[in-house]
Amino acid sequence: MSQNFFRATFRGWWKHKTFSFLNVFGLAVGIACAGLIFLWAEDERSFDESQLKKDRIYSVQVNMNFDGTIYTMGSTPRLLAAALQTEVPGILNTARVYPEDKNALFRINPGGAGGVGDTEVKSVYAVGRYADSSLFSMLTLPFVAGDPKTAFKELYSLVPTEKTVAKFFGPGQSPASVLGRTLRVDNKQDYTVTGVLKDLPVNSSLQFEWLAPFGIDLLREGKLIWGSYGPLTFVELAPQADAAAVQKQVAAINRQIKNLSHRKDPSQTAQTFLFPMKDWRLRAQFENGKPTGGGRIDQVRLLSAIAWVILLIACINFMNLATARSQQHAREIGVRKVLGAMKAQLVFRFLLEAVCMATLAAILAVFLMALSLPAFNNLVEKQLTLGILQPTHLAAHVAALAAIILICGLVAGSYPALHLSSFNPIRVLKGLTGGSGSDAWVRKALVVFQFSLSIVFIIATITIFRQIQYVKDRNLGFNKDRLVEIDMQHTMAGQFPQIRESLLQTGVVENAAMIDRSTIMGGNTDDRFDWAGKPANLQVSFAKRNVSAAFVATSGLHLLAGHDFAEGEDSSGNILVTESSARLIDKSDIRRVPGTILRLPANEEKTSFLSFTVIGIVNDFVFGDMNGTPGPVLFFRRPPGSWDENLVYVRIRKGPDAGKSLSKIEAVIQQANPAYPFKYVFVDDQFNAAFQTETQMGRMASVFAVLAVFISCLGLFGLAAYMAERRTREIGFRKVLGASVAGITGLLSRDFLRWVALSCLIAFPVAWWLAQNWLKNFEYRITLGAGIFLAAGALALLIAWVTIGFQAVRAALANPVDSLRNE
Repeated sequence: MSQNFFRATFRGWWKHKTFSFLNVFGLAVGIACAGLIFLWAEDERSFDESQLKKDRIYSVQVNMNFDGTIYTMGSTPRLLAAALQTEVPGILNTARVYPEDKNALFRINPGGAGGVGDTEVKSVYAVGRYADSSLFSMLTLPFVAGDPKTAFKELYSLVPTEKTVAKFFGPGQSPASVLGRTLRVDNKQDYTVTGVLKDLPVNSSLQFEWLAPFGIDLLREGKLIWGSYGPLTFVELAPQADAAAVQKQVAAINRQIKNLSHRKDPSQTAQTFLFPMKDWRLRAQFENGKPTGGGRIDQVRLLSAIAWVILLIACINFMNLATARSQQHAREIGVRKVLGAMKAQLVFRFLLEAVCMATLAAILAVFLMALSLPAFNNLVEKQLTLGILQPTHLAAHVAALAAIILICGLVAGSYPALHLSSFNPIRVLKGLTGGSGSDAWVRKALVVFQFSLSIVFIIATITIFRQIQYVKDRNLGFNKDRLVEIDMQHTMAGQFPQIRESLLQTGVVENAAMIDRSTIMGGNTDDRFDWAGKPANLQVSFAKRNVSAAFVATSGLHLLAGHDFAEGEDSSGNILVTESSARLIDKSDIRRVPGTILRLPANEEKTSFLSFTVIGIVNDFVFGDMNGTPGPVLFFRRPPGSWDENLVYVRIRKGPDAGKSLSKIEAVIQQANPAYPFKYVFVDDQFNAAFQTETQMGRMASVFAVLAVFISCLGLFGLAAYMAERRTREIGFRKVLGASVAGITGLLSRDFLRWVALSCLIAFPVAWWLAQNWLKNFEYRITLGAGIFLAAGALALLIAWVTIGFQAVRAALANPVDSLRNE
């Protein structure tokens, strides 16, 4: 039976090549889309799988209560790790890891310590971390050279990865040959390579190019107090430890965190808890001090749902085209039933045919995935591979593909199989219709459902892009255009007046100033400020920024009251405040704020205070959360050398070519700062980078929306061809009686366009509900107007009309003599 079945099946497919091709290709595109999304989701879910102790590794999170709002952060007191290991029996080990040092400059001398290496001195940047040596035993960090037990024996030790060794010393260097080599870091201190790590997997939450002892950070920090925050703290639980019991013991250690003891309300203290490594990548979202279970996993779930929807749209294509061909199967089914075929046998036969077609589609889908994978990697910014030939992935991927084939075959073939097997053999053999007429209504319903999903995709895409653009176009409070941030990589405040003068003399610079932190960055907050008349229950955190004179003019901020810092005068006791800060100080009239004195405790015991006089108010500006409301900021002007003045902001004049302007600026900076490479970034590029996740989601949504519409149009194209074929005789008679091409085209298109219009009515409320729920995540968001829905509906109708119109015009242009010749 199998040989006859396959011969008959393929003969039928070849006889109706157009329908067969549309079926297979539509299903293949759907499977390929879903496969790429599942491949991406698998990579996301596999993060940190290389860590052998993944189930026992936790990070310590700290909840801080500011004015009734709880914020969760990974920055912990430097003294916390030792206290946890000493006081909590269930904790086997702890390690402090400082956040990434992205500005470490390494100067590599030629040769040295027996190495061959380069022939000239070179300087390169590498991103790394300072960590306790216990990290080597807690995490799976294999050494390819050196000994983890002695790697951090000396303070200024360095453990790079294999790729970093090639970056420092050249690709020909073996890990063992670089042990003992020295590198000068930030032109200040020599570090010795004492070990080399195997390269980290790309799906590892903790990324770095090198590690150095945490003792270096402690040396910089000086005296340690419980208020000395900074590092991430990791803990390893004992194999038999009860995680819930350890959580309670960790919470009890809060009594030692006294950094918030200055608060008048003693109940407002820091709260610590453990956060498991298995959730670091996907579930790192917190609300009111507790994990919500959300985060990147929401994106994984959303795209996985989209994958299943696209598969469903492809299966609907199959159902529609298969039922449309029912008349070609009708006589065959009638004969088989007369010869004794049972309904179950016919159902099985048609399901098997659907599975065979799904198998062909899956094979084609694998080739489509291979072709589109480079573009998909560029879209999701990953380096995914199909892994078909990798033994570790082969079984899993074959099983997944087989499951998709089975699901698609059964889902897509279920209705056609039940529908075709229910034909009445007597009516069929008499030449009457095989069905009851309900199949036409089912096809219409499936088309409406299919296009409803596609229109929802279109609306979602438009909403995402409009929201991103809305935030990008908002008034930031400062002018990001033609504003360049130059990282001097070390303190330059003492030389800055001369540097600024040289920059202005180039003729391409409008203004220049210094700041200790990128304008759009958050952080560096302090909630200890006090002033006369401050409400006893007001707990507010101010962002602190240290700037030079002319920063307001350089950045494009506007002075609302008072005056700016003046060049050449001692302004260390003066501050500028933003408008939101002024409203906290005096709600009734911010014009009275200049002259107000703010006090800040100079020590933990609050035995002495620093006083600052407000001299001016500037407008609020957006920083930190680009979608949020601007927070209060205080601008200080400290004496040169008293803070880390390493960022120079330069406003380029309008007109000159940006490349030529940067060349002149680079010449000035390199003359003043020859030991460091010229490192700059345009602030508008920094701003755009803040929307990386949303932009990526928008691009993915647009790609899959286009593909969903494309698959839907394949089905519509096939149905239009089928309808035109069925009405060939009618079209011939109409043309003989004088019907125009436009009239016939309209006749054939009218029903399809009605279906699509109905799809719009169904899709609009669903899309509105989904869009509203997504927009709730943004404080600064668009309002959903009728324009988005009308545009999506018009686009869907246009696409459907173009798809149908091709077949309709082709049928209308046919010679009526040919269509009536056989009548």
